[in-house]
Order: sequence, then C-alpha cells, then structure tokens
Amino acid sequence: MSTACIISIVDTAAQVRNLRRFRLAQPSLAPAQKTLQRLNDPQAKNALFVLGFALANVKRYAEAIEPLEQSLRDAATIKDSGARNTAMLEYALARSLRGTKRDPARAKQLAQSALRSFRSLKIQDEVRDVEAFLAQP
Repeated sequence: MSTACIISIVDTAAQVRNLRRFRLAQPSLAPAQKTLQRLNDPQAKNALFVLGFALANVKRYAEAIEPLEQSLRDAATIKDSGARNTAMLEYALARSLRGTKRDPARAKQLAQSALRSFRSLKIQDEVRDVEAFLAQP
C-alpha cells in the first residue's frame, strides 16, 4: 500500500469522523496507522487519533484506550494540537475508561477537563454531551 493511499484512508477517516459515521472508517484505520508509523510519516499521529476516536465512538472501549492514551500524550507535546482536539481526546478516553470500568476517578477528571475546554470554546453540543456523561453514576 502506497503512502499516498494510506494518507487518503486517514483523510477519508477524518472526514467520516466529522460526519459521525465512524463504523465506515474503522476497518481501514488500524492498518493505515501501523504502516504510517512504520514509515515514520507525520500522518501516523493523526491516524492514531482518528483510530482511537472511532473505536470509542463505536463503543469498542477496550481497544480505544491505547490509541487514545498515546494520542493524548502526543497532544501534550505538540504545540499546535489544539484545545478542541485535546478535549475530544479527553472525553473519548473518559468514555472508554468508564465503558471498561477502569479508573473512574481519572475518567471523571478527564471529562471535567474536556468540559472546561468545550465551554471555553463555546461548543454547546459537546458541553451537553459531557454534562450528561458527568451526571451519570
């Protein structure tokens, strides 16, 4: 598979993510991300982000945790990662941790951090989603 083809898969997956049609993107993402990583391509980090996010959104929480954790670590070291992307990662990881019944205190902390970011960015749909998440036991 060529690098151009892999980047096309990642770009398509990112567009699908934006449309919230994650099931369509997920099967191609893991192999694309692994190939990009092996080639040391800068798109590998984006593919990992999309993979983790897609897995969390199709409730494959156990599989989502590792790519989300790595993406969150990467976001902390990338100056231009963006508050929205970081908040999306935090919320997806919070849902994944809760979905696997792992570390409820960290899940709550991540969700609260995401909520603060979404509020400051005035992204009301996400604010409502995270508030509902935090209201659940």
